[in-house]
Amino acid sequence: MALAAPFTQEKPRWVTERELCELIDLSRDTLRRRRKEGLLKPAVHYRTTGYSRNSCLRYDLEAVKAEMAKWARTRTRTFQTASPLTVRFSEDRA
Repeated sequence: MALAAPFTQEKPRWVTERELCELIDLSRDTLRRRRKEGLLKPAVHYRTTGYSRNSCLRYDLEAVKAEMAKWARTRTRTFQTASPLTVRFSEDRA
């Protein structure tokens, strides 16, 4: 009787803020904004390296990429279009 292969789950790849921004081509300000907005959640997308308020953050690369891709798909852009230009030509040109 053959045994099934054990279930293996990849460990998350924890990267620094700078590494993450370089890997997913995102500015640090945008990353911080998404964290402040609540899009990136603590213990899911990022964690601290210590207990102090000034501790560095580490981000789960795959979780952040997936969340940012989901955000990009769901956001809606609305553009206001200007009214069409009306061009009037005068036939009485001297």
